[in-house]
Amino acid sequence: MTRALQLLPAFAALLTGLASAEAWARPTDGGGLWSYSDEDLLAFHDSPDERVRVHYSRAGPNATLLADDDADDVPDFVEQVAETAVAALELYAELGFRPPVAEATFGLEALGGSPAFDIYLLDFQGSADGVFSLDACADAPRHCAGWFALENDFAGYSYPSLDYAVDTVVPHELFHAVQAAYDGAQPVWFSEGTAVWAQRVYLPESADFIGKCDAYLALADRPIDAPPAGPVQSFSYGTALFWWFLHERHDGALDVALQLASESPDGEDVDVLAGVAAALEDAGDSLDEAWTEFARRNLATGGRDGLTDSYEFAAQLAGVTAEEAGATIDDAARFQPTAASYYRLDHGGGPLAAGVDTADDRLRFSLHPVVDGQGDGPVEPAVLEWRADVTGLVSLGDYPPGGYWVVGTLPVIAEASAKTRLCLGSEAFVDECFPPEDTTTVGGDDDDDDDDTEDPMSDSDTDAPDSDTSAGVGEGRDGQGCACASGQGTSPPLAAYAGLLLLALLLERRRPGRDPGAADHARQPLQVEHQQADR
Repeated sequence: MTRALQLLPAFAALLTGLASAEAWARPTDGGGLWSYSDEDLLAFHDSPDERVRVHYSRAGPNATLLADDDADDVPDFVEQVAETAVAALELYAELGFRPPVAEATFGLEALGGSPAFDIYLLDFQGSADGVFSLDACADAPRHCAGWFALENDFAGYSYPSLDYAVDTVVPHELFHAVQAAYDGAQPVWFSEGTAVWAQRVYLPESADFIGKCDAYLALADRPIDAPPAGPVQSFSYGTALFWWFLHERHDGALDVALQLASESPDGEDVDVLAGVAAALEDAGDSLDEAWTEFARRNLATGGRDGLTDSYEFAAQLAGVTAEEAGATIDDAARFQPTAASYYRLDHGGGPLAAGVDTADDRLRFSLHPVVDGQGDGPVEPAVLEWRADVTGLVSLGDYPPGGYWVVGTLPVIAEASAKTRLCLGSEAFVDECFPPEDTTTVGGDDDDDDDDTEDPMSDSDTDAPDSDTSAGVGEGRDGQGCACASGQGTSPPLAAYAGLLLLALLLERRRPGRDPGAADHARQPLQVEHQQADR
């Protein structure tokens, strides 16, 4: 799935605080991005309760599937779409969500010819599965009415069945309409993530949900609210994993509160993640505790599920990957807020140690043995937890030989990442990482680029990665270990700085899977294009 956006003049006015009752182009208007042709023979079908109206073409470029096994003069596919939409609306109402805002609120019921929620069947020719779009929004709160278009026949798509396609896309797009009843300009990482969450609520066996969560786990070291720059990528959809985690952790009690966290009482953008943290506090939880557990649960996915409590679908997920793996770890680490990093140790047995060169008690770590002394495989619950509140060597205790995983996370909302040299391995190795002159400083180092006020996803960061925009964090790690500065002597000549900078850039370009884009915090509620994964 991706999300295509059009910045229409009506919405530009809306964002400046102007009320708008002017409808944006619908497919029947002929002027929008997705429109019916003059050659289309249009018809519509109302659900029995008249809550949903499905518009379709009987002939022409957008003609839908016309099979009518019950001979009621309404194509079976059209009826199926209406029935699925009604069922999803009923489910969302049972869960306590608001219904979509009716266009009649803005005097626009004539757009679809009735007060019903409108769905349009269009031929997207493989470029999308569905598109949700707004009609109009109130000033404050920013509640909006809209409609969505759906692929007219799913011919050529790789869904295993037509039923599966409808059960995936219709609930997803309809939940965008529900979201618009709270705020019509939710950030994409939240709107798409919770819409994919809604898919699984409606269709528990959703393989589409699993695929999107895999995309998130592949970039687990990226802040959840900082999707890669550029066209909306699967990372935003994959944040559904966190919303599902909270759904399970609180037995569904937070589901509506999360949408309320996006609501803007004055029509201005709000910090949704801060609202989520507040909702957790109100529920007797905290973002710190919830996120730390989430990061550790995500370790027990793919081939590592088993003994550690995780999701019932954990084995279906691809799982996380290690930042580094081996008998020792020496990483110039950058821990992003609301993200996680994973390391695998091949421990030969005996004392195990860890160490950082910058103390930050917000950083949380846990140690997880692999069962039966294997190098990798199902992991056990954490046998040790600690915070990076001191620098230098920290003894973790004696452990038998085998594989171990270390989870590191910065479970807070912060403007900057936490940068530190992280060493893991034998006590002798970690001791060598931090000679006495380098283990006495607590709370920072002398690097000019370690400004605590820096944007954690800033393009101007001196640690910026290469130009691969397919995945990764806007601030990358060089992954080549860390050369510890002694802080002694005079300043080196300019040529030395230039040489070091060139070497750093070369090393950085060798690190795959990093994204240089800054966090895309723009509110992008206009047209939401729902595409299928792995087309």
